[in-house]
Amino acid sequence: MCKSPGEASAASRSETVRANARQSWASKNLLALGKTEARRRAKLRQKELALGGFEPAPELSVWLREQNVLTGFFAGHPEWSEASFTDKPLEVPSAFPRLSDEPAHEMTFRLAKASDLKLAPRWELREPPATLPVCEPKVVLASCLLASLTGERMGRGKGHYDRYLSRHPNMRVVGVLHSDFLVEQFPADWIEDHDVDMNFLVTERVFFPAFPPLQTKGDI
Repeated sequence: MCKSPGEASAASRSETVRANARQSWASKNLLALGKTEARRRAKLRQKELALGGFEPAPELSVWLREQNVLTGFFAGHPEWSEASFTDKPLEVPSAFPRLSDEPAHEMTFRLAKASDLKLAPRWELREPPATLPVCEPKVVLASCLLASLTGERMGRGKGHYDRYLSRHPNMRVVGVLHSDFLVEQFPADWIEDHDVDMNFLVTERVFFPAFPPLQTKGDI
């Protein structure tokens, strides 16, 4: 059966995304490594990108709208700045993450405006004050150190997002990362039982839903 023009276009776009992931810096340099070493080298690569002109942004200005109603905003620490992400209404109340001062550093989201955010030197990012009300966003934008097309995510190793999302299993998760750090699928030894997969991914190039696994998860 012949594909419709729309289906053919979507298939072509998916193949382009897949081909780019296969040729990414992470695919060429990290997939043969263990998880700890892969994370270490990815962090070094982020620093190289920053030195090359991708400046760290104090908050990630990606907006998701549902019938013109803001559904989610994430204040993170990506290693690049994208001009198309910066045109945003700064004073719209949004859901911003905050880590507690307790030893566990549990994450919550607070309803705040961008002007409410204060620099937290311990995390090198801005976060809302603890006095603002807790909220639960419909969509969580999660910064990634590494991610796969199939929605697997590697963070910086603290587990804040995995713990938060495991307590809120019905939330939609959008992974945000530079295309250098996107691979087709994670090796088996990178995957842990507590990991929470993402529904969508966005890079400086493209926004797309997570792909179905190429085979049984973790088999590669």
